[in-house]
Amino acid sequence: MKYLKLFENITLDNILDKISKSGMDSLTALEKEFLSKFSQGEHERIEQKIKEKNKRYKGMLAYDPRNDNTDFYKKSGDMFGLDMNFNKWSDKEIDDTKYQHLWDGFYDEDMDSFMRKYALPNGTDELPWDELPKEVSKLFKQYIKDIGMLD
Repeated sequence: MKYLKLFENITLDNILDKISKSGMDSLTALEKEFLSKFSQGEHERIEQKIKEKNKRYKGMLAYDPRNDNTDFYKKSGDMFGLDMNFNKWSDKEIDDTKYQHLWDGFYDEDMDSFMRKYALPNGTDELPWDELPKEVSKLFKQYIKDIGMLD
């Protein structure tokens, strides 16, 4: 078992899981490049890019402004005359806002992969989160789960 553990590659495992769940068409250009470089033993640089991107996405999904102990929101609210007290927000409102930030911050290649997977019409990715059809926002949330962002 030590031998197998030594050669374990989580990024490769995640990509292979994605292929088995959604097929090769679901892969982003970065993931395809990783597979190509992996077979040549030159995958470390690409793996680092994938890890950084995933860390950014997971950070967006994990952040809860109700737990932010800084004065950032209070100062911002005071500056613009807004009530920035997120303690009043429900879990659903916080959750929806996380997905909105993720939707707005999704890299183009990841958005293309999402659009292809569900054969969404051109321009859907240009819509603001609050104008998306409910079915598309549900698909997006499911896609995030499917690609392993919520593990």
